[in-house]
Amino acid sequence: MAGLPQIGTLYNGGYQNGLLVYTQPGGPGSPVFPQPPQTSPPKNWKHADYKPIYPFSYQGLLNWGCGHWTNTAEIYTEFDPATEQVATLVCCPTCTYVQQIIEPAIEWWQEYFSRWPVGIVQPGGGLIPNEN
Repeated sequence: MAGLPQIGTLYNGGYQNGLLVYTQPGGPGSPVFPQPPQTSPPKNWKHADYKPIYPFSYQGLLNWGCGHWTNTAEIYTEFDPATEQVATLVCCPTCTYVQQIIEPAIEWWQEYFSRWPVGIVQPGGGLIPNEN
């Protein structure tokens, strides 16, 4: 019986829609390839005053161990047969690099929903009831 994936590995093995897209040649915890493009020109750029535009430059709030930058996380839940609990896997949404495993999963969900009051998330929250 398989257990949880190891932290620093790719949750889905590097596959996207059934095709192998991402690889991790250095093993667990190493950068994932392909890496995002550079966001600044090389040091020997001939036009020192001109910064070229990179249409796919990645800059975000989260810097993952895989080397990708994103603004969100991909959350998966898996059953851990060793502890017989459900665990939350916090992964890079680009390549599914496993950054953190939280067990039991309810701890992650309680923290998430404690930041967002129910009235804000629920449809129709904050509406004034009709008194007719």
